[in-house]
Amino acid sequence: MNYLVKNGSDVLKLTVVSGTPTLPEGMELLGLESVVNPNALDLSVSKLELVEIEASYQVLVQAEVVAVEEVLAVPGSPEKWTKEGEEDVLVDPEDVTWTHVEAIPEVLYVAPVAYQAAIYNTVPAVMGLRMVADSAKAEAKAASDLAKLYSEALTNAIKFGDALVVEFASENMALGITQANKTSSVRKAMSEVLNCLVTGSLYDAMVEVRLIPTESKDAIFLSDARLLAFVNKIETYLKKPLSVTL
Repeated sequence: MNYLVKNGSDVLKLTVVSGTPTLPEGMELLGLESVVNPNALDLSVSKLELVEIEASYQVLVQAEVVAVEEVLAVPGSPEKWTKEGEEDVLVDPEDVTWTHVEAIPEVLYVAPVAYQAAIYNTVPAVMGLRMVADSAKAEAKAASDLAKLYSEALTNAIKFGDALVVEFASENMALGITQANKTSSVRKAMSEVLNCLVTGSLYDAMVEVRLIPTESKDAIFLSDARLLAFVNKIETYLKKPLSVTL
């Protein structure tokens, strides 16, 4: 099981076989990695932040009460027939002097009710610590990675240049440069090329090879053919098309 722990300002991953890990003093257990870092962010370019896990919501406590006006009570009366001086007697249907009175329904009293708005309680959002992207760390890491890339490239270029110089010098020794007393003149003619190689400036080294004056060359130790081969080896290392002439 993978857990995330906090050690100072750093967040680290801790893997345990089972159970909850016991941490030394000064370290804080944040929780399972799947919970604290659900998006599986790179810990080196992220940060721990208190974020909203569940949004707030409202709960109805009291519903809206609609206003009601007061209604006064009215007594009712039954249907009846009336005649001047008489009422509620047996009616002679042939006697048109009787008057019909319809029943009046009773109206009950209704007390007035004031309007009340609905009442809600807000349940606050649930907050928790989660890993989120950190742009500042990401930029710093990108810059660091780029610097390492440049450093490695430069180191490798210098190593290649050193090996190239040793190879060129060894070949000249095999060709008898010492016996021909040409070591000093060749070294001087190649001095700017060598300066470029020891600093890893391979492109500049090829330029300097082409700038070697004709009067400094010879047919054996510093010929155009050997210098072209020298340039071709640099081009091969740099993955560039090979030149056919200087």
